[in-house]
Amino acid sequence: MMLPNVVVGGGIVGLAVAKALQELDPGRDTESTGRVDYRKVATALADEVGARGGP
Repeated sequence: MMLPNVVVGGGIVGLAVAKALQELDPGRDTESTGRVDYRKVATALADEVGARGGP
Protein backbone atom coordinates (compact mmCIF):
# COMPACT_ATOMS: atom_id res chain seq x y z
CA MET A 1 0.00 0.00 0.00
CA MET A 2 1.41 3.36 -1.02
CA LEU A 3 1.17 6.43 1.17
CA PRO A 4 -0.63 9.47 -0.21
CA ASN A 5 1.66 12.12 -1.68
CA VAL A 6 0.47 14.60 0.94
CA VAL A 7 1.77 12.43 3.78
CA VAL A 8 5.09 11.83 2.04
CA GLY A 9 5.43 15.51 1.11
CA GLY A 10 4.60 16.56 4.66
CA GLY A 11 7.28 14.26 6.03
CA ILE A 12 9.88 15.67 3.66
CA VAL A 13 8.92 19.24 4.56
CA GLY A 14 9.01 18.36 8.27
CA LEU A 15 12.52 16.94 7.96
CA ALA A 16 13.69 19.97 5.99
CA VAL A 17 12.32 22.29 8.67
CA ALA A 18 13.90 20.17 11.40
CA LYS A 19 17.26 20.37 9.65
CA ALA A 20 16.93 24.15 9.31
CA LEU A 21 16.11 24.43 13.02
CA GLN A 22 19.17 22.34 13.84
CA GLU A 23 21.38 24.67 11.82
CA LEU A 24 19.98 27.65 13.72
CA ASP A 25 20.38 25.96 17.12
CA PRO A 26 23.12 23.31 16.95
CA GLY A 27 22.43 22.07 20.50
CA ARG A 28 18.85 21.09 19.75
CA ASP A 29 17.96 17.40 20.22
CA THR A 30 21.37 15.83 19.66
CA GLU A 31 22.07 12.25 20.57
CA SER A 32 25.16 11.09 22.46
CA THR A 33 26.83 10.54 19.09
CA GLY A 34 26.45 14.22 18.29
CA ARG A 35 24.00 13.45 15.52
CA VAL A 36 20.59 15.03 15.34
CA ASP A 37 17.47 12.91 15.64
CA TYR A 38 15.43 14.76 13.01
CA ARG A 39 12.37 12.65 13.81
CA LYS A 40 12.31 14.05 17.35
CA VAL A 41 12.69 17.59 16.09
CA ALA A 42 10.02 17.09 13.41
CA THR A 43 7.65 15.57 15.99
CA ALA A 44 8.21 18.47 18.37
CA LEU A 45 7.58 20.92 15.52
CA ALA A 46 4.38 19.10 14.53
CA ASP A 47 3.21 19.16 18.16
CA GLU A 48 3.88 22.91 18.33
CA VAL A 49 1.98 23.58 15.10
CA GLY A 50 -0.91 21.42 16.33
CA ALA A 51 -1.00 23.24 19.67
CA ARG A 52 -1.27 26.55 17.85
CA GLY A 53 -4.13 25.28 15.70
CA GLY A 54 -2.09 25.31 12.51
CA PRO A 55 -2.46 23.03 9.50
